[in-house]
Amino acid sequence: MARDEKGQGSILIVATNRDDRRVLFDTLDGQNFDAIYTAKDLQQALAFLNQDPDIDVVLMEFVGPAREAVAFCTQMKGDERLARVPIIGLLPAEAGERHWDWARMPPGVVDWLRSPVDGAEALARIRQALAQLRGGAAAGGDPATRSIGGDRYQFAFEGSLDELVISDPKSGRIVEVNPVFLQRSGFNAAQVVGQSLDIISKSHTREQRVELNARLTREGSVRYRCQKPRVDGGSYPVDVVSRLAVRAGKLVHFTILRDLGELGRLQQSLGLLAEAIEVGAGDEGVRQIVRLFVDWLELDYVTLVSARPGPAQRSAADHAVPARQHARRRA
Repeated sequence: MARDEKGQGSILIVATNRDDRRVLFDTLDGQNFDAIYTAKDLQQALAFLNQDPDIDVVLMEFVGPAREAVAFCTQMKGDERLARVPIIGLLPAEAGERHWDWARMPPGVVDWLRSPVDGAEALARIRQALAQLRGGAAAGGDPATRSIGGDRYQFAFEGSLDELVISDPKSGRIVEVNPVFLQRSGFNAAQVVGQSLDIISKSHTREQRVELNARLTREGSVRYRCQKPRVDGGSYPVDVVSRLAVRAGKLVHFTILRDLGELGRLQQSLGLLAEAIEVGAGDEGVRQIVRLFVDWLELDYVTLVSARPGPAQRSAADHAVPARQHARRRA
């Protein structure tokens, strides 16, 4: 039967995690796939491939050093029948089980899923892999060497309401940013592209950035908050998610920056203030910190209530800081 006369294709799932296998099978069952194979180890997976060489997508678990899984990928790429089959890697839930060096992409892997698997996310990525496979076949090329997503990718990248950054995992330098990134920061593309990804954070030291990058390489994704600089010297708080991705057949770091907004600024300020009070900075120290928040948030006034037992208790007015005396207004 010709491939375009079939249903949605045949899927092979290779995972030792029984729950992940069940979620994936239950999600795919009833979706008009031609066949769904679930294997608990690579030996069983090889038997399925020998039985049905028309497999269209493989979902494969990478646990520990993952030497056997990488060897399996290499074997598939060396088989003329299977060389073009896309592989979606499954990352273990426990960080201690993720020993594979994620800076090196196993042959044929086009995307990643994290355990425990989300069925809806898995289905979307499988369909994307199938679309890329068939698009590559129609164009007569290998999908692993073509620009992933094509026009659809560029449309989603440029049309996103979040700030998006693509960087090189080896050099750490920014390869591309979307228009929202430039609009909110005030920089132009020439000032950003080619710079280190470190420039997105004004609140992390070099050592902290190195540790975040190490976690990204080790675990496949990392999330944190930071102050993102603007071209005028100011900054604003953002929630940052970086993860491994594949673009044009190459591993990249894909970073999403989401503006926390006014509520996020207040939450972050109150959190820092609570930490300072817990450390015991004293009344004058707390007043100085509040003044800094007043300047940063451009507030009209702040009232800090201190509830203390006994004669040491003070009124709320003792800690009221008149913001208008300290706020530095921007034009």
